[in-house]
Amino acid sequence: MHISRLDLFALRNLADVRLQCNPHSNILYGQNGSGKTSLLEGLSLLSRARSFRQRDSKTLINYQAQELVVSARCEPASAEFVQTYTLGIKRPRTGSAQARCNGQPVASALDLSSLLPLQIIEPQSFSLLEGGPLQRRQFIDWGVFHVEQGYKAHWRAYQRGLKQRNELLRRGRISDELLAPWSAIVAEHGTALGCFREDYLAVLAPLVTEQLSRYGALGDVTLAYQPGWSVEYANLLEALVASQDRDRRRGMTTVGPHRGELRVLVAGRVASEVLSRGEIKLLVYALKLAQAQFYAKKCGEPCVLAIDDLPAELDYRHRGEVLAAVAALKGQSFITGVDRADFSPFHREIGSASMFHVEHGAVTAEKDAA
Repeated sequence: MHISRLDLFALRNLADVRLQCNPHSNILYGQNGSGKTSLLEGLSLLSRARSFRQRDSKTLINYQAQELVVSARCEPASAEFVQTYTLGIKRPRTGSAQARCNGQPVASALDLSSLLPLQIIEPQSFSLLEGGPLQRRQFIDWGVFHVEQGYKAHWRAYQRGLKQRNELLRRGRISDELLAPWSAIVAEHGTALGCFREDYLAVLAPLVTEQLSRYGALGDVTLAYQPGWSVEYANLLEALVASQDRDRRRGMTTVGPHRGELRVLVAGRVASEVLSRGEIKLLVYALKLAQAQFYAKKCGEPCVLAIDDLPAELDYRHRGEVLAAVAALKGQSFITGVDRADFSPFHREIGSASMFHVEHGAVTAEKDAA
């Protein structure tokens, strides 16, 4: 699918903006603070009910307004998919955010993500390799959620079971008999989540290698998944039973896929320990674009890409290689940068892009494409 029209009202300094969007490349350029990243935050709100920069979406509301509104007209990639639909989200200063699709309420952020699959690459994405395991779990879960139909149901059941088990553990002296049914639920759905994740990474790994081949060799890159419990146990249920005393002391479940970890290795060593900062950026691009590539292959249509400040993160040669990789996905992208000249040399890679100049919260479409 792609977004044909994007409307933003009172989102930071974007007071009232409408974009007629290119189904392929949309380049937004302007000085820092002009509103480029805010526009990508609007896309994030539509897809995830939150910004990729801040969890509290109330902080995104323009100081002169009482609410922000973002809406998009979404077009199917081909006639075999669902018809055109309108997706919108409203966030008032008081009360909760309200999301709608064709005027009907959208129940959850997970449902929003299904309606607008969005892959975001922004400066903080590069902590994927250098940061904690939570970011790497989120990376895996984005991919599995969007390509495996059964994942959402297991995820919700696991979260419910984990919440109930943790509530019991926080009460203190709880018997094994009371914990047992919740341990069984956590084990059942947690095992399924682990299998989904491992299968997904097995398919993703060769696509990462394919993406990396565009940039030159970084070494032999492998993706290794650690499920969140020790291999000394035959299964998750056995690990949960063995950890009960420790879990009671800590008041929380200490084993399971919520403690899983993705290890990205180069020649058998942790990538963040052996790669330069520039190589880490390229590897993150390869990981994210491989996800988008697999999504398109599995689902039959591409996801939307949002890439913030691409020129600042890459040198001239690699900028062209990444833009070519994005174009090869044949999907829609929104890419920001400070200077139009940062994109001008890449006519062939970008193709017939739409160029937008962003200044003081106003967005102006240029007549001439890149």
